[in-house]
Amino acid sequence: MALKVLSSDGLLRSLIDGEIDIAVAPLTSQLPEAIRSHTLFDELTSIVCRKWHPILACDGAAMPKEIAACAWILPSTQVSARQRIDAYFRKHKLHGLNAMVENTYGSPVGVFMLIANIDLPGICCAQHHRIAEQFDLEAVRVPDLRWTRKIVCLVRKAGALSERSAGYQLVAGNRQSASS
Repeated sequence: MALKVLSSDGLLRSLIDGEIDIAVAPLTSQLPEAIRSHTLFDELTSIVCRKWHPILACDGAAMPKEIAACAWILPSTQVSARQRIDAYFRKHKLHGLNAMVENTYGSPVGVFMLIANIDLPGICCAQHHRIAEQFDLEAVRVPDLRWTRKIVCLVRKAGALSERSAGYQLVAGNRQSASS
């Protein structure tokens, strides 16, 4: 078995192209017709900022209006996490978040280093919380905030197996024939 670590887009492209047979990735807003998904779990995303950020001084929890007033490090508007963030603020009738820095969030280390050294909050998914802690970032408590993304198993609906899987299937079949 071979393991490929790619961005979600890269995994999806490799799956469609037949280079891999299965992918585990966040569910995208527009899944190609040729791909089937199965939800594995919902992953929580939270707001993080550096220790001593003014937003952490709020009594108990920060309110949506206070958070919306901040300048942010955010992914682009095409990313599903950003779409959930924008929808949350629209729900609270707060429009036009100030994305001071737009980042792909492809690597959390660079983003977290920025957040740790400037007054811009950003987002952090559950799988990256330990990395955020190493940068002394803190989660911002916000009432009724629950941003999740679905982590899914993706497979092609039809088509041949990848070369690696087809080769494994051939070897396994030959072993069964030899043992009969």
